[in-house]
Amino acid sequence: MQIQFYPTDTISFGSLNTSVGDDGTFTLNGVTPAKYSLSIHPLPDGAYLRTVRIGDQETPANAIELSGGVSGQLQVYLKMSAGEIDGVVHDDNGQPAGGAVVTLAPDPPNPEQEQLYHRAETDQNGIFQVKNVAPGNYRVYAWEDLEYGAQLDPDLLKAHSIRSERVTIDENGKAQVTLARISVSSGEEAKAKAGK
Repeated sequence: MQIQFYPTDTISFGSLNTSVGDDGTFTLNGVTPAKYSLSIHPLPDGAYLRTVRIGDQETPANAIELSGGVSGQLQVYLKMSAGEIDGVVHDDNGQPAGGAVVTLAPDPPNPEQEQLYHRAETDQNGIFQVKNVAPGNYRVYAWEDLEYGAQLDPDLLKAHSIRSERVTIDENGKAQVTLARISVSSGEEAKAKAGK
């Protein structure tokens, strides 16, 4: 596995990358004091990021304070009981929508917990699968197209919530959904309704 640390409060330097050893340990070199967001690739099948701790203090995965005033071992905990969401996306004519962008967002949205957001694409039959989902309540959306990072925008999600499906994922749980693809025209219509 690779762990990447992205700075969240500066754009003056890039990410920090490190590999996880067979014994689960890692070393992070060249750390510039800042707040970081953590991501792990690839997550083992069935795993999700449970918590991050520095010393005996729990910290959000997107607000890890690595500075001169912080001491203690950085610990990243995974839990092997993630859920899965499978589904199919149709276009406005009821046909399978290949190449649609499917996003999963916590319900209610919480951009500060970026690890809870997922993104996938449908195959030629409109079928998709999202693995390594932490237990919780979510909304699933299917888009004709969507810029990377846009799924974190709470206003965008609210504007299109009528076209989403709400799902609850338990430990080791599975859910199946059928979605209608949000096209550019229906997206503009939803935005107009949300603005009223």
